[in-house]
Amino acid sequence: MSDPHNAYSTQKVSSGIEATSNPASVAVEQPGTSTERLDVRRQAVFVTLTFFGMIGGLLGSWFGAPSSLVWGFYAVAYVFGGWYELKGSIAALREPAVETDLLIIIAALGALYIGAPFEGAMLLFLFSLSGMLEEYAISRLIHMVERV
Repeated sequence: MSDPHNAYSTQKVSSGIEATSNPASVAVEQPGTSTERLDVRRQAVFVTLTFFGMIGGLLGSWFGAPSSLVWGFYAVAYVFGGWYELKGSIAALREPAVETDLLIIIAALGALYIGAPFEGAMLLFLFSLSGMLEEYAISRLIHMVERV
């Protein structure tokens, strides 16, 4: 599995289906618990901070804000936008395969290196947004399957 979000989601889906199809097998953490909702909310906060950091850096560079402020905004976007991807990249380094998260981090750092911090921040924003939406959709799916 190339994406830790997918690996995590697939694991939750399979455990949710097992728990539904076999009442004797009960997962330790049921889907839809407060821990899972907290993780999706944390991801939403990270995506929001990434967005505002990206837009703040862009507007600051357009309107001539001090460079320290512009780079501060981009730093916020890179840290919060790349948080989950960095975690996935570190886990991926233990395996011989190249993972999507590692490629995203390398591409964002490459954009930063060539002087295009906005493009790197946009990449991290879109990737973290898609990861958050995927987690939310999988969580809702598991909850609906459990109700059936």
